[in-house]
Amino acid sequence: MNVTPGSAAEQERPSVPAHVDVLVVGAGPVGLAAALLLQRAGLTGAVLERKTELGHHPKARGIRLRASELMRIWGFDEALRARSMPGETHRFIYTEALSGEEIARTPPGPAGDDDWASAERYRVAQDELEAVLDGQVAIECEAVDVLRGYEVVGVENVADGVIATVLGPGGARLSIHSSYLIAADGVGSRVRTLLGLTLGDGRPAPYWQSVYWRGDLSAYTADRPAIMYYTQTGGDSLVGIAPAGGRDRWVTIVQRPVTDARPDALTCDEAVALIRSAVGVDDLTVDVVSSATFRISADVLEHYRVGRVFFAGDSAHSLPPTGGFGINTGFADIHNLVFKLAWVLRGVAPDSLLDSYESERQLVARSNAEWSSVNAKRMIALKKALAANDRPEIVRLVAEQAGHVDPLDQDLGFTYATPAATATPSATATPAVPAAPAPDARPSFTRLTLGARAPHARVLTQRGERSTHDLFEGRLTLVVAPHGDAWIEAAAALPPNLALQTVRIGSGPLLAADAALAERYDFGDVGAGLIRPDGHVAWITHDEGTERPLSDAITELLATGIVGAPLQRATVLGR
Repeated sequence: MNVTPGSAAEQERPSVPAHVDVLVVGAGPVGLAAALLLQRAGLTGAVLERKTELGHHPKARGIRLRASELMRIWGFDEALRARSMPGETHRFIYTEALSGEEIARTPPGPAGDDDWASAERYRVAQDELEAVLDGQVAIECEAVDVLRGYEVVGVENVADGVIATVLGPGGARLSIHSSYLIAADGVGSRVRTLLGLTLGDGRPAPYWQSVYWRGDLSAYTADRPAIMYYTQTGGDSLVGIAPAGGRDRWVTIVQRPVTDARPDALTCDEAVALIRSAVGVDDLTVDVVSSATFRISADVLEHYRVGRVFFAGDSAHSLPPTGGFGINTGFADIHNLVFKLAWVLRGVAPDSLLDSYESERQLVARSNAEWSSVNAKRMIALKKALAANDRPEIVRLVAEQAGHVDPLDQDLGFTYATPAATATPSATATPAVPAAPAPDARPSFTRLTLGARAPHARVLTQRGERSTHDLFEGRLTLVVAPHGDAWIEAAAALPPNLALQTVRIGSGPLLAADAALAERYDFGDVGAGLIRPDGHVAWITHDEGTERPLSDAITELLATGIVGAPLQRATVLGR
């Protein structure tokens, strides 16, 4: 339920809950995703948002493939497909001005229907994505309310939870007790400040200024769609023009130099001048909707957990926009955290399991931050090459940009199994166009790998063809080999409170739609594996089943998150 000051919902429910299982601060995409997952996990909650309305400025203009998979799994395929830009837009185009000479373009990325991914790429602007999530929360979330116009002004860890002091509409002062709190309140997190944490070292940083506007650019874009048009009209910086959904919605962005002080907001006249210069049409009709200024940094919070408070999304990591991993990383944070909170609150797992949230997610964020920073440096090099008309260097850098547009290993290939392997092994190197694969080559993320995202394979169920990802969502699942009867017997002897789902390859919901299932879920003839509720592989064995090994594996999983992988214990503040 959404509760906004003055709304009918507020009249029906005038008070906020005194206690919830999980309190979420921030109702952006990550906070709204948390609300849905908490509801589906059977937990009570509330989401507090300082602003009274949804955001209308499309800060991000698409989500990566893993975030697309999660949104499809969560039930948003139809809504996002209807709003998504066409697949042929999946490239960058470089021009003098938009109406001027084209200099270079990256090749279009894959269409998104590859058999190793369970979703197509949703190219949806953040304001539309947020509206879709908010609408579903309003329909579905009976046990988790979104309360808008409520500002958190105090956070205190206590023995049995967290007490949040909140200013409600009209200045009313309230207290909400929760067993746990998730801070998803963005890069300027108030919760983080209240707990004395800082993101980054405060060093001077560049800023991006972004203008959301309406206008007709069809004469310059209709026959060459792209997710970004980069022009050379910004002096030392490229100026980007990006479609934001629909025929006339656009975002124009420009990077400002490193500075101690935040740049002044663009006036309407300055915004119009920036847009007209980038397009190269002095009398272009421009309807400015909004503008925004964002600090660019690649910072990851040192502590994701302070007592019973957890940080997720931009409150935990500030990623440069030159990666497109902000929402992707935030969604995966929530997907990782909520099922663990549910297990702990139901008494299935010890509180120590929650330490694995930081050890698993922090290194992924660092890898994504570094990868995005490499892209930013390449953009600077490309601007210099364009200014010098250095054709060989332009060709080389634009070719490397294909890895920026479609970074599949970085997107799908991260694993929680070992601290050194949270992303593609080349994550610290310059992303480049991969060599053409051999006909039988398979991406690493199509193989069953401890700690990694379980591979997608199409299966036949009573509800029609689905993905293996759909079967695993929200449940601990034991997948057994075709002749793994002993594992099924071992699972039947386990305590029922585990709610363990057992499926056999080749029968029931795991009837293969094609050869991919057997290839990607290779446990031998008698082996098995455990898939976590967030779809990551927690345990693999090729041995024949007995009750003791399965029980031991689940015990270790409930304590550490992954079986057989060393957990890097973080220093947990506030405990």
